[in-house]
Amino acid sequence: MTAADRRVILPLACAFAIACVLASVAPARAATWVEGTPTHPFRLADTGGLIVTDSADPSIIAPYVASTFYNGVPIEFEPRSISMLPDGSLLVTCGKHGTIVRISKDGRLLKQYTAADIAGLERPFDAVPTSDGGMLIVDRSLVQGEGRVFRVDSSLKEVWQFGGKSGLGAGLVFDPFTAVQVAGSHTLIADSLGHRIVEIDDAGDIVWSFGEFKVPGSDGSHLNRPHSAQRLSNGNTLICDSENHRVIEVSHSGTVVWRFGSGVGGTGKDQLSNPNFATRLPNGNTLIADSDNARVLEVNHAGGIVQEYGADGRTPDGGTLNDPRAALRLPSGVTVIADLANMRLAGYGYQTRHEWTATSSEIDPSAGARKRFTALRVNASVPHGAFLSVEYSINAGPWTTLSGTHLPPDAIGTNIRYRIRLTTSSGAAAPVVRSVTIEWVIAGASGSSAGGSGSSGTHTSTTSAGTNSGSGSGSTTSAAPGGTTALPQGAEGGPHGTGGQAVGMSSAVSGWVMSEVQDKVLDLGSAGVTGPGSGSRPSSDSTVPGIAILLAVYGLGFSWTPVTRFATVVLARIVTATMSR
Repeated sequence: MTAADRRVILPLACAFAIACVLASVAPARAATWVEGTPTHPFRLADTGGLIVTDSADPSIIAPYVASTFYNGVPIEFEPRSISMLPDGSLLVTCGKHGTIVRISKDGRLLKQYTAADIAGLERPFDAVPTSDGGMLIVDRSLVQGEGRVFRVDSSLKEVWQFGGKSGLGAGLVFDPFTAVQVAGSHTLIADSLGHRIVEIDDAGDIVWSFGEFKVPGSDGSHLNRPHSAQRLSNGNTLICDSENHRVIEVSHSGTVVWRFGSGVGGTGKDQLSNPNFATRLPNGNTLIADSDNARVLEVNHAGGIVQEYGADGRTPDGGTLNDPRAALRLPSGVTVIADLANMRLAGYGYQTRHEWTATSSEIDPSAGARKRFTALRVNASVPHGAFLSVEYSINAGPWTTLSGTHLPPDAIGTNIRYRIRLTTSSGAAAPVVRSVTIEWVIAGASGSSAGGSGSSGTHTSTTSAGTNSGSGSGSTTSAAPGGTTALPQGAEGGPHGTGGQAVGMSSAVSGWVMSEVQDKVLDLGSAGVTGPGSGSRPSSDSTVPGIAILLAVYGLGFSWTPVTRFATVVLARIVTATMSR
């Protein structure tokens, strides 16, 4: 072999030896096991009363309770609208029967108002309390064009009227359906067959309107039988445009700035069918009585359905609705619904101060192999007033509370189980678990930290080790397992990162046990895990450094042959020892 040959061959042999050594000691990347996808649903040995949805977007959710808040069958109850009085009792109109009833907060009939109590009362479709102890009443006449909106004081004496056969505003409203008082002692009226919303002052002048009087339409400036209107805190108006099968928010200048409903009646996720009522909730979501679909929806600003009452797969006995006409969210979080065809008020809400516990089946990726489980991550939505905690067990051993997303070095065994506990202090919302990811390596391999690079997984934010530090400007910081999660501040609208008012932690303890976060999607893990599946063998990740060293040593061989020759001898012995193991 010539000197020139040695200058080429020896560096190559040296580089090859280094690459072999690096490959033998390179850390293995953790493989993943993901549950909560359409192809890999949750596998729970015990649901603990929780519900696992079977859909294109599986999740673990708490059941809500449905009950009859008030049974009006004996009096042929026909609830059209619901309002709350200062003492917590409810004011409900019964249109066809010409009555307004007052029901206590525990569901007892307190009072019925008829034409004998309120002069001229004929067909009340809406009644809301006024600041002087009276009521604002919409009396939808049997004769089109003769409906009226009027106020009575605490003694039930009429003090103001708009519309009707004669007097102030006669002929200016054709078919009033609902009304509400707004700033400046003005009144906002949904004129159904008038196909418009009008705002009037006490003098009877129209100061704002949307839609064209008696001209139905479905474009950006027309309505088709609007059934409710609400003036929002930003000055916009929320309108339930019934026969256009949509709910829209319009600015004061008449621009549609938000909508829910495709405009075509149907049962799809983005469809409504003859909705009769809509209201914006304090959390920024919108509550909609989707009448012909026999359900009430709570939707967020992005158009996502947050809650569905009456027609979804988890409606309990007594929870089925029939032509719901209005809905009211109580301070307790319970939603009361005017269930017209069932002649009742229905109450929907989560059982507060109740703990649900779901336990997984044994998870044994790479069946039978001894593994080190490196991380356990839960992607969950935890609304304000709700709590979530996680435990794990290795080889059916004792349960350990998850404190951080990474598991300790002694989390070694052939299988793992997880246990999820959900609780809530509000009847309005409960935690939703969207996916669970477990990371592992074969025991004995030099483990790396879980996560790392890889194909896209199910995560959208990052949790890192640290301690809870409260809320800050522009983001909400929430206690996560042994760490701090920075979540984007929501704009006005809805929860889960699509709007709503983000607030800081209201309670936190060490680790993740009973930590609380306001209306945000909490992704307890790091981005970049491998995609859903039943796990895969750990793989070597030493290709790039091996190539770099190969090139470096190859270059070194041309300039420093004696050193290369020495390194070759040493590495040859290392390779021989390695291959003989």
